[in-house]
Amino acid sequence: MTSQTPGGNRNPMQVIPLTADKAAVQAAINGLKVFEPPDCSTNPAAGSCLDYDVNTGVFTGASCLVYELHSNEPEPDPSSCNSSNVGGALLWAANTLSDTTITRPESFWVVVALLSGPANVTDSTPTYPYGFVPCTRGFQCLMITIPGAGTANRV
Repeated sequence: MTSQTPGGNRNPMQVIPLTADKAAVQAAINGLKVFEPPDCSTNPAAGSCLDYDVNTGVFTGASCLVYELHSNEPEPDPSSCNSSNVGGALLWAANTLSDTTITRPESFWVVVALLSGPANVTDSTPTYPYGFVPCTRGFQCLMITIPGAGTANRV
């Protein structure tokens, strides 16, 4: 899951620890909230934000101010613009299931993903603090070198 508070971030977070308590699982699912980026009037340093008409307060759309400010550069970086982090959430799940102090290794592991968007970004890395972004219409493709592959690959 991404942040469960308005104006939060897209870093993965655990909503409920592993449990066999059906009521606790149902309560956690019923309590899930959709990621809500910050208001653009707060001038976020990175990431998507929500635009509202200054006179009426009516929502006018989502923006990515940092990308818009640099869109005339040869290779603007759209990596902070996405609001989802499906890859990060699945990595969190895999790490949780592989922790033998809280799981039964002999059990059948299942991850049920309730997703509301495409898998369009990864967790941050030292090279890409906002993660990798795949090639999409209107955005430049980031090139990376996969260790051992010896060639640059599109992500």
